[in-house]
Amino acid sequence: MIANFFSKTRPINTLAIVTLLFFIYILSTIINFDGVISASFFVKRVTYFILLLIILFSVNFIVRKNNLVKDNSYTLFLYVVLLGLFPFTVLDFKLAIINFILLLSYRRIYSLRTQKDVKEKLFDSAFWIGIATLIYSWSILILFLVFLAAYVFDKWTWRNALIPIVGFFTPIIIYMAYLTAMNESMIIATIFDFNLFFEFENYNSLKLLIP
Repeated sequence: MIANFFSKTRPINTLAIVTLLFFIYILSTIINFDGVISASFFVKRVTYFILLLIILFSVNFIVRKNNLVKDNSYTLFLYVVLLGLFPFTVLDFKLAIINFILLLSYRRIYSLRTQKDVKEKLFDSAFWIGIATLIYSWSILILFLVFLAAYVFDKWTWRNALIPIVGFFTPIIIYMAYLTAMNESMIIATIFDFNLFFEFENYNSLKLLIP
């Protein structure tokens, strides 16, 4: 029944998915609530939910624009369900921002299939990954997808191989220049953090063990 319902892309499907996302968001807020209800609390929660909606419709746009799936709503449904499996991530604003920035990069990566503006797309995709890396260092791993896409879509040349590197370091150099101008050069050494911590205490929480 569920498979049949989401087998088409109709307004009622989108409404159902948004309603499901809203239910998951409210439930996550209740489960993870440990503060005091105030005006700022509601403003933050509304802002977070709007950002989640923007991400959701960005995913839908990328999927439709690049014809990644057939005419159905399975992608959005599975995306919301996966969010529901880890409710604590729904309230992580930093994670949502990184997710949205990387979506902008994915959009340019997928569009490499066409012959138009290849160099601009390579630069833009790596540029967004560079911004995401400033927020979360391990985002640098996504840069591999840019080179892989250039190879798979027959866009691989030595010049095209250099463009993503330039695009990736552009926002990083701009940010470092800003810190230097503001006499905050000590922060530069802390921009990248690739430390690994093998701690499993968090998995004692039922919030992780029972999605």
